[in-house]
Amino acid sequence: MERQGYLHVFSIFVETHFAMLTIVAAFDSFKGCMTAQEACHAVAEALPDHKVIELPLSDGGEGLLDVFVNVIGGSLIKVSAHDALMRPCEAEYFLSSDGKVAFVEMARVCGLEIVPLKYRNPELTTTFGLGEIIADALSRGCREFVIGVGGSATNDAGTGMMQALGYFFMGKGDKDIFETMCGKLLPEVESIDETNVAPQLGDSKFTIVCDVENPLYGSNGAAFVFAPQKGADMKMVERLDKALRCFSHGAIEANEKGAGAAGGVGFAFRRFFNADLKRGIDVVLDLLQFDEVIKGASIILTGEGKSDRQTLMGKVASGVLNRAKVLNVDVALLSGSIAEPSLFSDCGFSFVRSINEGCDLPLEKQMETNVAMRNLSVAARKLISDIKQNQPNT
Repeated sequence: MERQGYLHVFSIFVETHFAMLTIVAAFDSFKGCMTAQEACHAVAEALPDHKVIELPLSDGGEGLLDVFVNVIGGSLIKVSAHDALMRPCEAEYFLSSDGKVAFVEMARVCGLEIVPLKYRNPELTTTFGLGEIIADALSRGCREFVIGVGGSATNDAGTGMMQALGYFFMGKGDKDIFETMCGKLLPEVESIDETNVAPQLGDSKFTIVCDVENPLYGSNGAAFVFAPQKGADMKMVERLDKALRCFSHGAIEANEKGAGAAGGVGFAFRRFFNADLKRGIDVVLDLLQFDEVIKGASIILTGEGKSDRQTLMGKVASGVLNRAKVLNVDVALLSGSIAEPSLFSDCGFSFVRSINEGCDLPLEKQMETNVAMRNLSVAARKLISDIKQNQPNT
């Protein structure tokens, strides 16, 4: 071996066994357990002898607003609104420092986690509160919106939101439907009166950040795929799907990818606001200049509460992996649970591990934040130790 070859091998040995590694912690939230910030911090705390870059992520649902707050100058705006059950609440959104861009996380006002289990009913929940937030931002002079629509409790095709913005929904005989719009009322809509719509909407730009690509209706639509987790039985699912189909009147936007996001909010934004629907993780990674951050990184650690086949359909971990592949940076998947580990290895993750490996505590204890953070710290330490010893376990 030539001298240059020896030097190269020696440099690798030094880096992996002695030198400080550059590790990027790029986690999604572990739902009901750890926020993305807590997960990243657990890794940083576990590896004090290395350079750890913390990048909390979101794919458009829970935690999206926190990502914006962490990287964009501006302020949190609190506003009186209504939740998915039309209960008065205090909502919040983030306004850029120049007042031109509003960043909204729909789940903060119309989210499923806000609705008590016994009251979950996607025929009755509404997106009215989302419209109230948009109206408040418009009144402050804002004309650009970035809205994450993941984690909703709704299935009203965005009609509640539209109602809050001045749209009137007319029934038979051109009679106004005075009730707050919800999924159950969609079949009653005969026409839409836009006379009192806030004029500022015409000058506004909307970017909708979503983590699904489902159409509005059909077997892969909003009702059949997502309504069951929002409290619907099969008969309700069928009614909701029929209602969405009826409301759309065959509009081409109903078949677009993402139209079924948040129970049809994606459709409303495309049909009535000419919004751009973008994959959430790509928007976030671009915002964080992820490709630049990971250049020169030794390894990226990512993960979530549960990794399964849905993870590979535009979720955080798959978005991280796709970007890292281009730059030839290894990615380790450290999640609470992992279905079909070989699936993730085959897709290109260099290391695939559950953070609860070897933990004998019952699931409810593993889900406690302090326990989960500790388990993630242990898993991260062991992984880096194995790498440094050149004994990886996948």
